Amino acid sequence: MDELEKMRSGDFYQLTAPEVEHYQEAGIIWNDELRQGNNLDRPAQLLRLKMHLGALGDQAVFGTSFSCLNGPNIYIGHHFLAAGGLTIEDAGEVHIGDNVVVEAGAVVAQDLPANGVFAGIPARKIADLANDCG
Repeated sequence: MDELEKMRSGDFYQLTAPEVEHYQEAGIIWNDELRQGNNLDRPAQLLRLKMHLGALGDQAVFGTSFSCLNGPNIYIGHHFLAAGGLTIEDAGEVHIGDNVVVEAGAVVAQDLPANGVFAGIPARKIADLANDCG
């Protein structure tokens, strides 16, 4: 299993492996396209992001440097909070539930269930949230 397959499966992998670096470089291109809208106000930025993703719930907050490869594969629920440096590896569909917090620098390589706090590379659940956060 190469490092890219490990990343997609949720196993630990080497961030500097050539296949992972290439995968991330492609995502940076999409991230640069999103940044073109950074002179817009916050609601307009979220609207632009919503147009690129498969779904984006209400009250979503993204930190700086969000990146992914193929936005239409990403489905994000309501009440989502992501700190800076979030990467979503979305070769296939990625579903993120409602009431989810993702800590800085996390790499999401698989679905994240609702009502949790996630961190790491790949992102793993580190805490539960009450399901009445909204």
